[in-house]
Amino acid sequence: MGRSTIYRWLARVELKPTKVTIRRRKLDWQALEQDVKENPDLRLCDRALKFGVNISSIGYALHQMKITQKKRIKVSRKK
Repeated sequence: MGRSTIYRWLARVELKPTKVTIRRRKLDWQALEQDVKENPDLRLCDRALKFGVNISSIGYALHQMKITQKKRIKVSRKK
Protein backbone atom coordinates (compact mmCIF):
# COMPACT_ATOMS: atom_id res chain seq x y z
CA MET A 1 0.00 0.00 0.00
CA GLY A 2 1.37 3.36 -0.97
CA ARG A 3 1.97 6.38 1.21
CA SER A 4 -0.29 8.58 -0.87
CA THR A 5 -3.20 6.19 -0.27
CA ILE A 6 -2.72 6.41 3.49
CA TYR A 7 -2.49 10.20 3.37
CA ARG A 8 -5.69 10.38 1.29
CA TRP A 9 -7.45 8.17 3.84
CA LEU A 10 -6.25 10.35 6.71
CA ALA A 11 -7.45 13.49 4.92
CA ARG A 12 -11.00 12.14 4.67
CA VAL A 13 -13.68 13.41 7.01
CA GLU A 14 -15.19 9.94 7.44
CA LEU A 15 -13.05 6.83 7.21
CA LYS A 16 -15.83 4.45 6.21
CA PRO A 17 -15.60 3.03 2.68
CA THR A 18 -17.21 4.96 -0.15
CA LYS A 19 -20.01 3.31 -2.09
CA VAL A 20 -20.37 3.72 -5.82
CA THR A 21 -24.07 4.25 -6.45
CA ILE A 22 -24.19 4.98 -10.17
CA ARG A 23 -21.31 4.27 -12.49
CA ARG A 24 -21.00 6.53 -15.49
CA ARG A 25 -20.72 4.41 -18.57
CA LYS A 26 -19.61 5.42 -22.01
CA LEU A 27 -22.24 3.23 -23.67
CA ASP A 28 -25.87 4.24 -23.26
CA TRP A 29 -27.82 0.97 -23.05
CA GLN A 30 -31.17 2.60 -23.84
CA ALA A 31 -29.76 4.12 -27.03
CA LEU A 32 -28.24 0.75 -27.92
CA GLU A 33 -31.55 -1.02 -27.40
CA GLN A 34 -33.30 1.57 -29.58
CA ASP A 35 -30.63 1.14 -32.26
CA VAL A 36 -31.10 -2.64 -32.23
CA LYS A 37 -34.84 -2.17 -32.78
CA GLU A 38 -34.28 0.30 -35.64
CA ASN A 39 -31.34 -1.50 -37.30
CA PRO A 40 -31.48 -5.22 -36.44
CA ASP A 41 -29.09 -6.23 -39.24
CA LEU A 42 -26.06 -4.19 -38.13
CA ARG A 43 -23.00 -6.12 -37.05
CA LEU A 44 -21.24 -5.66 -33.70
CA CYS A 45 -18.28 -3.88 -35.29
CA ASP A 46 -20.62 -1.38 -37.00
CA ARG A 47 -22.41 -0.66 -33.72
CA ALA A 48 -19.07 -0.28 -31.94
CA LEU A 49 -17.97 2.36 -34.45
CA LYS A 50 -21.31 4.14 -34.16
CA PHE A 51 -21.20 4.33 -30.34
CA GLY A 52 -17.42 4.78 -30.07
CA VAL A 53 -16.77 1.74 -27.87
CA ASN A 54 -15.06 -1.62 -28.20
CA ILE A 55 -16.76 -4.56 -29.91
CA SER A 56 -16.67 -6.60 -26.71
CA SER A 57 -18.54 -3.81 -24.89
CA ILE A 58 -21.39 -4.05 -27.38
CA GLY A 59 -21.43 -7.84 -27.08
CA TYR A 60 -21.45 -7.66 -23.28
CA ALA A 61 -24.28 -5.12 -23.23
CA LEU A 62 -26.40 -7.15 -25.65
CA HIS A 63 -25.78 -10.27 -23.55
CA GLN A 64 -26.84 -8.45 -20.38
CA MET A 65 -29.98 -7.16 -22.12
CA LYS A 66 -30.74 -10.76 -23.20
CA ILE A 67 -30.67 -9.83 -26.89
CA THR A 68 -29.45 -12.79 -28.91
CA GLN A 69 -28.39 -13.27 -32.48
CA LYS A 70 -31.08 -13.50 -35.10
CA LYS A 71 -31.67 -17.17 -35.85
CA ARG A 72 -31.97 -17.99 -39.52
CA ILE A 73 -34.28 -20.80 -40.51
CA LYS A 74 -32.62 -23.21 -42.92
CA VAL A 75 -34.80 -24.31 -45.79
CA SER A 76 -34.19 -27.87 -46.94
CA ARG A 77 -34.00 -28.53 -50.64
CA LYS A 78 -36.08 -31.17 -52.34
CA LYS A 79 -34.12 -34.11 -53.71
